Amino acid sequence: MKKIIVFVGLLLVAAVLARAQTAFEYLSGYPKGCSDTGPASEYVGGSYNFGNLASCTIPGLRPPGTFIPPSPGGSYVDPTFGRMVTLAAPVGYYQTYSTPSPLSATGKYLAVSGRDADGTIAGLSAIVEPKTSAWVKKIAGASQDWGFWWHPTDDDVYYTINAGNIVQRSVTKAGETVVLNLAGQSLQFRHGGTGDIAPDLWLSFASGAASGALDRVCAAKLDGGNKIYCIPFAEIGMSNYDFTTMSKGADSGTGKRYILAEQAGGAILSVDFAENKLKLEYKVPNVHWNHSDTMQSPDGRQYLFGSYGGGPAFWPLGVHDPIKQQNWEEFGGSIIATYRDSWQSPVIAGAGSTHYNCAKIAPVCVVGHSPNSVAKGADAPGELAPFGYEAITLEMTGDRKFTVKRLAKIRSVRYLTDPTVYDNDYDSMPMCALSGDASTVSCKTNFGFVPTMAHEQIDGTQVRRSIIITDGVAPPPPDPPSVFVWRLVGGTLPQGLSLSQDGQIAGTAIGAPGIYAFDVEASLPDGSAQAVRSTHTITVTEPPPPPPPPPPPAKIVVTSPADLGQVEQGQPFSYQLQAQIA
Repeated sequence: MKKIIVFVGLLLVAAVLARAQTAFEYLSGYPKGCSDTGPASEYVGGSYNFGNLASCTIPGLRPPGTFIPPSPGGSYVDPTFGRMVTLAAPVGYYQTYSTPSPLSATGKYLAVSGRDADGTIAGLSAIVEPKTSAWVKKIAGASQDWGFWWHPTDDDVYYTINAGNIVQRSVTKAGETVVLNLAGQSLQFRHGGTGDIAPDLWLSFASGAASGALDRVCAAKLDGGNKIYCIPFAEIGMSNYDFTTMSKGADSGTGKRYILAEQAGGAILSVDFAENKLKLEYKVPNVHWNHSDTMQSPDGRQYLFGSYGGGPAFWPLGVHDPIKQQNWEEFGGSIIATYRDSWQSPVIAGAGSTHYNCAKIAPVCVVGHSPNSVAKGADAPGELAPFGYEAITLEMTGDRKFTVKRLAKIRSVRYLTDPTVYDNDYDSMPMCALSGDASTVSCKTNFGFVPTMAHEQIDGTQVRRSIIITDGVAPPPPDPPSVFVWRLVGGTLPQGLSLSQDGQIAGTAIGAPGIYAFDVEASLPDGSAQAVRSTHTITVTEPPPPPPPPPPPAKIVVTSPADLGQVEQGQPFSYQLQAQIA
């Protein structure tokens, strides 16, 4: 995806935004160190009454704080929102973008890139296990932000480019399978931002003739059938190309499969199966959805998710009027605004940059917002914008209903370009992403360190890192040991019992029965308080008497006589034997 450092938006004064029912959900006891700084009138199109806490103080934030991240594979609990944060990759390696997602279907694997000492990108260099940061597989030939896609439901399967074709590969097995033969149709996959793969394996991308320039947007299903649907740039009024992404499926309302083609304004396309091509549905000339993604709602409607009106918003792709093309809202549908994240710089040049990613098989999206830059060498990052450098998920739970979770502070700092120092501006942005099932969130961060041109470290600490954030919390710490020191100072404990220094009396009493009185003393280890004594008793009782012996077994006596009489040959005989219990 083309990397646009500064997001430039357009605030339409006459905009009509549909109000969403947004509920902010926090872990018990959180957030901490936050205060609501947003005036109620700030919300575009209405009042901002969601009750969320906007700005937060981050303990130890660098600069000027001294927070040092753990080693790869190590974790810490985010002090603001209480989620577990884990260093997901070796130092110097990190995910390069938010979409396509670097996380596999269930978050088992993470695709990361590294940088050489001179700052050049080494390309997609590895797959790691993010929960341990262990190396799994080295890869070459693609970069995670284009030309690499995880299978929606299978952690072991990914797709990449080889010899101009899209191939399917395995993390654990050798070999590959061509799933889209572009070369066989005299086409080539061209560099440029590309969205993620859909749950049913559809993908949109930019292409061109094998010997020509980039000139069309295409879509295809990666099933080996090699059916490719395209539309030339000229037919949709595009002279160049930023990126494309497509809906997570066919819209349940219209039955159409949508594609966004973006170049300083969006063109919404659909797959025309009858004509074997893509067709233009409508254009959105006034809004730049350059970091957007798509989401499928619980009822199967398809949405575009991106920035509008100073915060994350959803646009229903299948609701529009193609005749009306003068204003975004005039297509017959309404943008669903969820909350506002740009209090101090509402949708103007320099307001920062926000990246979006949505899970493939769940109605959940993640936001990574980075506010304005600060000068390198500054003693402090200045006032943090509300929601700045946070991982935030939004789950659609019903019609215009959303649950927002602020998961963790990313602790990254965005610096201005300096000719003498390597530009860490773009790489400092969180660019958070979700696993296919929305169980895991990954982001990248510099933890407030500034790299130099020759070395990717400062104070001996590598700068670029990837982190994952789990939805659970750290287990509660064990009960602290007793702060008192105990000792026996008088009397006697029953034989077999003993007193430990932390006040535990334990053992098996084997002494004679009786009442045992003893004195104990409690003191502090440093002697800062006067020791105190107390008297206690323990009664040892005799074991209960043994149970009586069981009665002797019952005796059966046969009472019938030995001689049971006579019977004549050929005649019947009958006699009932008799017995009794003695």
